[in-house]
Amino acid sequence: MNKLLLIANYAYDNGYDELPGIITEIEVVKKTFKLMEYNISVLINSTYDEIKSTVEKYLSEITKEDTVVIYYTGHGCHWAGHNFIICRDSKKDVGRVTDVSFYELILKMYDLQNITSYGYKTDNVLLVSSKR
Repeated sequence: MNKLLLIANYAYDNGYDELPGIITEIEVVKKTFKLMEYNISVLINSTYDEIKSTVEKYLSEITKEDTVVIYYTGHGCHWAGHNFIICRDSKKDVGRVTDVSFYELILKMYDLQNITSYGYKTDNVLLVSSKR
């Protein structure tokens, strides 16, 4: 089965600038993947816990027959070789720290390595990140 998980954050509770252009991007992406007959799941303006639990469940349900696209658009950051999703409830960066887990556990930024290092049951998984 063709599957798309679309994660889009454009409104934040934490001082990050809102990204109103993402509203249009969401519709374009959904329309495009619908034409290709993808089963579409959408997370919009989600918290760290919502993203983490949804992504974990989504990845665990992938089968070897699936072709999967995970698409993120919104704020993000990069630190020590890791890329992070800025969630609706992420805290503002309080300065660089040496422990990468600080970004996920304390600042509530979702580490995309959770997706890229997952042991998929298929070779047909693509992560697309349109960070702002």
